[in-house]
Amino acid sequence: MKQLHNTISLRFYALTIVMFIISACTSTPAEPTDAPFVCDDTLGCVTIAPDEAIQLGSLQVLSGNPAPLGMTQDQTIQLAISERTIFGHSIEVMSVDTLCSSEGGGNAALRLVANPQLVGVLGTTCSGAAVGALPTISDAGLVMISGLNTAPSLTSTLGEEGSDHKPGYFRVIPTGVAFASIAADYIFNELGITKAASINDGDAFSAGIAQVFRTQFTNLGGEIVGDLAISKGDENMGPLLEALVLSEAESVFIPIFQPEADFIINQGAEIEELEDVQFIAMESLFVQSFIDAVGSNGNGMYFLTATVADTPEIVELRENYEAMFGDAPQHSAYVYAYDAANMLLDAIEAVAIQNDDGTLHIGRQALRDAVAGTTNYEGITGMLNCDEFGDCSGATLLVVQMEDATLGREAVLDNVIKSYTLGQ
Repeated sequence: MKQLHNTISLRFYALTIVMFIISACTSTPAEPTDAPFVCDDTLGCVTIAPDEAIQLGSLQVLSGNPAPLGMTQDQTIQLAISERTIFGHSIEVMSVDTLCSSEGGGNAALRLVANPQLVGVLGTTCSGAAVGALPTISDAGLVMISGLNTAPSLTSTLGEEGSDHKPGYFRVIPTGVAFASIAADYIFNELGITKAASINDGDAFSAGIAQVFRTQFTNLGGEIVGDLAISKGDENMGPLLEALVLSEAESVFIPIFQPEADFIINQGAEIEELEDVQFIAMESLFVQSFIDAVGSNGNGMYFLTATVADTPEIVELRENYEAMFGDAPQHSAYVYAYDAANMLLDAIEAVAIQNDDGTLHIGRQALRDAVAGTTNYEGITGMLNCDEFGDCSGATLLVVQMEDATLGREAVLDNVIKSYTLGQ
């Protein structure tokens, strides 16, 4: 196994804001009082009676091929809320399937905001679903924290506000800008390849990350010879693969999902001219279901992953997950869902005002300010700091290579080729 531990510092985050700014309808957090409560929060307050639970929403993909990603996120959130209460109040979560689409995300968000007692939202799984959900979630004055979205448009791209950015949105996983920049750096500087192509499927996640890749690869001195696109649901990849052959690309960046990626790799394996082309995929394909689907046709592929190395805390989390759900997490990003949930719960705890009878009052703007003010937060994935656009991660990204698909995902994860540390 190849082990290179070069660390490149990529600064994408402004880490200068203080922890949990608490404003609007807050006083000393959770200090019991019998004084009549008056909400002066600019976005309003949620009042939770003494015998009521704090209500959260979870927007994840729970059906179709990407479902293992969303199910793992959703179950980790359930685990996180089962471990705690907030000033004697239990926590409930309503999970809604976004179908991994913009329309599905929009419809799921409407279902959630119909509940006036909703305090915050965790999700989405797919960036495209976040694009559809965010206008509704943001207009309702809510906070939404994702453990898996990576589309640059949801926060910012190289310092510029993203086209889909909305107030109240945050994420704890590294942004797609980091993934795309690392892909460009690895292909150009490590593989020594000067001609590359990208393939996207048209949604915010895929198209946005592919665009950053092309920009960064060109900035390094490389040549983009193919800006290729498919549509979700495509099965015949013949025309795409023919265009790829004609482009003479030596490497291809594919920030897409199953099942379309399965068809590209399996059908591409039948074309002799593509035999030596280096494919590099995103976290979205670093799942056992993809490895099983492509088998030996995927041998030699590279993956970018935000998988966090085992620590005692993560080992304990995994054991608790297995005990609660009877199986191991299906995707390594469950650790980010855990951080997202706890960051939201800690912010709620920080801003809540408690009456003598146990009633809680939570200001919506106060909650947004608390999350936005997160700095040096010791998450299970590392130290979290939120910048002005809602990017909060400072994790390490890995480049791993699959040499033998029959050995499974864990063997691929052991084959680390290079690591890149963000935010240092």
